[in-house]
Amino acid sequence: LALLAVVALALAVSLAVFAYDRSDGVRSGGGLTRVTAGPMRSIPFLVPLDEMIAKSDLIFVGTVTAIEGPEELSPANPPDYPDPILAYRVTFEVERLLRGDDEDEIEVTNTMGRGPAFSAEVGEEYLVFAAREEVGYQHVPRLVAVGIDQGVFRVTGPNSAENSRTVTLDLDEVGRRVADAETSEGSGS
Repeated sequence: LALLAVVALALAVSLAVFAYDRSDGVRSGGGLTRVTAGPMRSIPFLVPLDEMIAKSDLIFVGTVTAIEGPEELSPANPPDYPDPILAYRVTFEVERLLRGDDEDEIEVTNTMGRGPAFSAEVGEEYLVFAAREEVGYQHVPRLVAVGIDQGVFRVTGPNSAENSRTVTLDLDEVGRRVADAETSEGSGS
């Protein structure tokens, strides 16, 4: 009886994940205007702010200008990985750069297996912690959010942002912590 309950639970979880994978993007006028990550996509631990800062190659505040995809990053998967990795490319117009190269636009790859890792909507403003990583089985170099869904915060006020885990950050405080981290790295400590 216990085994039957475990099998039923596993089937329910599989169906829930499948349902989220089928409704990730919203299209309008031929292009994507929003991607939504389902609750099953979150990793089960919290990444502390200082760790997100340390792992980030770029940290910026920007507005989503385009969402493209999904694209298949690994068309020829090994037998151990039968499902392709699907990815969305989210383009941000940079409004405030806290770390990284001075760029007007930054593209972040949004993926976690069969759908988006974080939610994003064209016209909305976000604080993003991003790192350069190799994605997929063929190790495609991309810029991705740190901590999967945790490194993307929707700007909710003049100086605040909140992520999918309802963690709220003060943007000025983030700027100070990034500056402190840069100073510490520069002094060798």
